[in-house]
Amino acid sequence: MRRKKFGCAAIILFLLFVCVSCQSDSGQTINLQAESDALQESVRVILLSHAEVESSTTHAMAVRFKERVEKLSGGNIYVDIFPDNSLGYYDACSTALRKNTLQMRIGPCESEIFTILAYPDLSGWSLEELSEALQDGPLREAVEEEQLSVGIRYLGCLPLAPAVLISKKKIENLNDLKDLRVRIMGTEMMSAFWRAVDAEPAIYSADEVYSVLQQNLADANAQNGINVIISRKLYESQKYVLNLNHMIYIEPVYISDIFFQSLSSEEQQWVTDALEETLKEEEELARQREEDNVDFLESQGIEFLDPSEELQNQIHERVEGALRQKAEDMFGKEHFEQLMEQVAAE
Repeated sequence: MRRKKFGCAAIILFLLFVCVSCQSDSGQTINLQAESDALQESVRVILLSHAEVESSTTHAMAVRFKERVEKLSGGNIYVDIFPDNSLGYYDACSTALRKNTLQMRIGPCESEIFTILAYPDLSGWSLEELSEALQDGPLREAVEEEQLSVGIRYLGCLPLAPAVLISKKKIENLNDLKDLRVRIMGTEMMSAFWRAVDAEPAIYSADEVYSVLQQNLADANAQNGINVIISRKLYESQKYVLNLNHMIYIEPVYISDIFFQSLSSEEQQWVTDALEETLKEEEELARQREEDNVDFLESQGIEFLDPSEELQNQIHERVEGALRQKAEDMFGKEHFEQLMEQVAAE
């Protein structure tokens, strides 16, 4: 169970308790409400939501960010973390960020650009190239402009990871995908991808995926990286992991522009410096975890499969056109072409 942190409230209540009978030098009772209001205004509270469970590497990263920014600010900034989409999924969080009822988010929000970038068969980016392009340059600028136009600031992203297929069934050729019940989130693009290879999309939310696989309501899960497979214990009911290069798992970090603009330049620097240091640290930790994660899953009886070049080519031939058509339907053909000019790999 998530432990709620009411550090600011505790300080205020303490002051109210110790000052309740105090008087000023002039003999007049201290205005406790004014003291309370002044303290609340001096502490900036960040409600931070993310999409993963408390045992995840995402949550650990959020905790490290919290510790850094609170230390840098000398307690002037306080971060309250809400894991596992407990404040809503990506669409609700996008609205909350725009309205400043949520200050920060790690994980998906509404983004046409990231919808395209998640699919290498559509964008043409490899994971390594995309990781570099999102650090600096025209692609990062495009992401920043897209989000800022709706009142959200893009601050960076966690290390990119391939979304892998974890399955009860051994996948060796295209025919093995036929009628495979693949659990996905309810995204049109992902549904189009799996239908193009004759699989059957099974739409369930992230918090349902463990029970869905346990109860045999789906044969596979296709929308998460290995870190999530471990933190959500999906390996307990599956047998095989296969990287089909079908999707890149992207966890952006966003902040409400209303909130960011309300900060002083010094407070803004505390937030951006703390996040930059935390993301750099996470890159190194991700490299260290990679081999450990494989070893752990193999110790749990998971077999890693290497897809043949023939299978990858067959999948690409089927899904590229299907993804393009779905994107044109979603965004309009003209707008989709404009997006591709902005974000497609050269």
